[in-house]
Amino acid sequence: AKRDLLNAGKISEKPSSATTNVNYDNADFGPVRSASFGTSSSTQAQAGATFWGLMEMSGNVAEMCYSVDAGSNFNTSNVYTSHGNGEIADAVTAWATTPTSFIAKGGDFTSFQNAELMISDRTRANVSDVRDSTMGFRAVHTFGGNVTLDAGTISVPSTGCANGVILSETKPASVKWNGVSIDTRIAYVWYVQKGSAAWELIPDAVSETLTYVQESFSGVSLALKFKRKAITALGEAETAVASTTVPNLTISFSPTSSILKSCDVNLITASVPYTSGTSTYSWITETGTKTGASYTPVYGDFFDGNLTNGNKTVECNVEMSGCRNKANLTVTVTAVETESPINFTCGNNFTDSRNSQIYPTKEIGTQCWMTKNMNIGTIVSYTDYTTHQVEGIQKICYSNNESNCITYGGIYNWDEAVNGENVGTGGANVITAKNKKCAVDGSGYTQGICPDGWHIPSDGEFKTLEMYLGMTQVQADANEWRGTDQGRQLKSTSSLWASGAGTNSSGWSGLPGGYRSYSGGTFDYVGAYGHWWSSSEYTTTFGAAWIRHLSTGGATVLRVSGTNSYGYSVRCLKN
Repeated sequence: AKRDLLNAGKISEKPSSATTNVNYDNADFGPVRSASFGTSSSTQAQAGATFWGLMEMSGNVAEMCYSVDAGSNFNTSNVYTSHGNGEIADAVTAWATTPTSFIAKGGDFTSFQNAELMISDRTRANVSDVRDSTMGFRAVHTFGGNVTLDAGTISVPSTGCANGVILSETKPASVKWNGVSIDTRIAYVWYVQKGSAAWELIPDAVSETLTYVQESFSGVSLALKFKRKAITALGEAETAVASTTVPNLTISFSPTSSILKSCDVNLITASVPYTSGTSTYSWITETGTKTGASYTPVYGDFFDGNLTNGNKTVECNVEMSGCRNKANLTVTVTAVETESPINFTCGNNFTDSRNSQIYPTKEIGTQCWMTKNMNIGTIVSYTDYTTHQVEGIQKICYSNNESNCITYGGIYNWDEAVNGENVGTGGANVITAKNKKCAVDGSGYTQGICPDGWHIPSDGEFKTLEMYLGMTQVQADANEWRGTDQGRQLKSTSSLWASGAGTNSSGWSGLPGGYRSYSGGTFDYVGAYGHWWSSSEYTTTFGAAWIRHLSTGGATVLRVSGTNSYGYSVRCLKN
């Protein structure tokens, strides 16, 4: 295309556009100096050069070369065997004397069709003897004597792969002329053979060394063979074959499939037969990626705004030292309900449609908390609270007095709190019959006795609250009284605290509702202590979950395990 010249007629002559790499379609532009498109940093393509670095093989001026039928006109009297001596005698010439012996190739600066720039183009196969500025030629002097090309040698570890199959060069390729090493360009290509399959060219492998990653395979360990070809203007040569074996990364699951129902933990473990290295695993779900050799499905992995029951696919990927494989795990999703979005702004009162209870709310950091304990369910005697008496939610009130439920909220053991109405009439309310009520929006939260759109906070979500109020991560993770004044920030200013009420600077409004003991079903410490369940189990061995404990006069917060048969308060957090 037409471009202006910079420094025209000088040794520094070059096109004004750095993207120009060929000269055609510009009769006024004229021929330019050789290599005017090349710079110290340009690639072959940017410089308009051939694979071996020859400049202006197309465009600029057309090249004269012998045609394939000019042999009868070629004068061989002034050559040595098949190579010229570099001289043209006055009396005897090696040149043909008729123009028809020559053709022009590569096009020139007056060419209007870029197809003429191709070396294979024969538009100007017949050349007249008219001499003008569009024609040029170059002479070629071939090597005489003995030219040898050594392909060099490559090596690879004999077993497994380390960060991919790494092939190193133990001896470089080289070219010698009459026994003397010469500096010439050497290009490389690589080939791989998988088992007994045919050799394959490895795309984009053009360096002296190679890191090869076997993307996916299964079954027995796979034998791989490699070879490298060195290519020069004087010939080609291949190295000896280098062999290795990559590991068998066939993925197996235990159990082989998964059923996701409610909030039950359903752990799936992946493994591969090859164990001499460290494997890393990743699980690609519909909403993101999880890592680790085990995976626990939750509704949030498949929730795209319209979650339905049925089989879902999770892709498991394994990588060991650069070798990879993948397999699909089937997760059957059940017990998904439909929930309408809650039109609610944190800071307003929330009305529970199940019993018209009103709960103030408060945004604390990134969380929206109810600032009043849950009061839901049919009141039952504390002496009968180990089993469900009727279908639905049952509660007990401190001292069997329902006015205490109005003041402090209901008291629930952990299984009742997380089960909600999921356990039918007469069902044993113990750890062995646990069936958590999961949030119906598919989020994976434990809804339990909380209304739709709300859930029982996990141990981690309690930590989020505490760290927002000033605890460090180390303090939040401890199993003891922790923090500085976070307990005082969480406690209400109410005189219901026997002594040492809080500042309630957080707005959380914690009250001292006491608890019900499992031993004899006695009530204790109303006015002195407040206890709240989390949805996170501490251990399944004897049935315990993490709780939070505030005390009268105390400034800190206790994180401790609570036996599931105790009765504690429940505070709900917005999904």
